[in-house]
Amino acid sequence: MNLVIFSGRIGQKKVSATQAGETVVNLRVAHSERYKGEEHTTWKTCVFFGKRADTVAQYFDVGDPISVTGSLRDNEWTDKNGTKHTSTEINCRDFEFMPTAKEKSASQASSDAPAMNGQYIPQSNDFDDFDDSTPF
Repeated sequence: MNLVIFSGRIGQKKVSATQAGETVVNLRVAHSERYKGEEHTTWKTCVFFGKRADTVAQYFDVGDPISVTGSLRDNEWTDKNGTKHTSTEINCRDFEFMPTAKEKSASQASSDAPAMNGQYIPQSNDFDDFDDSTPF
């Protein structure tokens, strides 16, 4: 099985089209993590085609967080100097919008209902107008 799930922030975005007119979006996505006090950043090229590419082109910009699902694909080519190159990219089948840090803090600050471990805690007794004739 060739399945990749990768999330990070968009560093570069290039929108183009195939000869048949199908939209192609190439994203360079960076994922950073800390290990033993040092930050390590991994960059991956993520490629979208067709309607998903149209959506990504419209709604995502450089700096936005994104999560992609797809498969790895290796590309080989020879440049004009005769040097052979190989690159690996993610052929994306799906994506998810991810909240930014600003959106996360705003949603936490604006939440009127108190929560405990993600569970709703009612503010009052919601059973005052309960119909006792319910047969169960």
